[in-house]
Amino acid sequence: MYVLNAADGKTRPDYERNFGCMVEIAGVADFDGDGRPEILVSVRDEKARTGSLVMLRGGPGLPEVCRYSLAEHWFSFAATGDVNGDGYPEVVAVAGPSGIGPQIRETIYVLSHTLDPTPLWEWKAGGFVDGVIVSDLDGDGASELMVAHGGRVSVLRRRSQAARQE
Repeated sequence: MYVLNAADGKTRPDYERNFGCMVEIAGVADFDGDGRPEILVSVRDEKARTGSLVMLRGGPGLPEVCRYSLAEHWFSFAATGDVNGDGYPEVVAVAGPSGIGPQIRETIYVLSHTLDPTPLWEWKAGGFVDGVIVSDLDGDGASELMVAHGGRVSVLRRRSQAARQE
């Protein structure tokens, strides 16, 4: 993974990290509230058949801040936004079994801004998830999740320990 200088398009050699496997940028946000953004990447270790979300400090060497992993699952993508109204962006991750097939049920995991090992909540989509957007649709200070899946769109909001579909 490399960081490019936007002014000249050249790589910044002090801002690179080699994971040795497939990596996708999943999001950028100020997860710890220090005024500087962290980088969230999705890492797919095919040998270990484990998917991880890894938060990196946006500085030289891109040091790891924290990690959330699931054995036998891959993370397809993630979104960020303040889902619970606490002022910090949560991580909304979509994961499915590491195999590929038409019957895979992908699950949405809402994780704390520290990638705590226990998800805040999760929701089974009942089919492939094609996209997730986080936004406060009703202005109550807590964002809803718009989820495109299985030919439909669902709006999820957290009102208790489980997501409620509307």
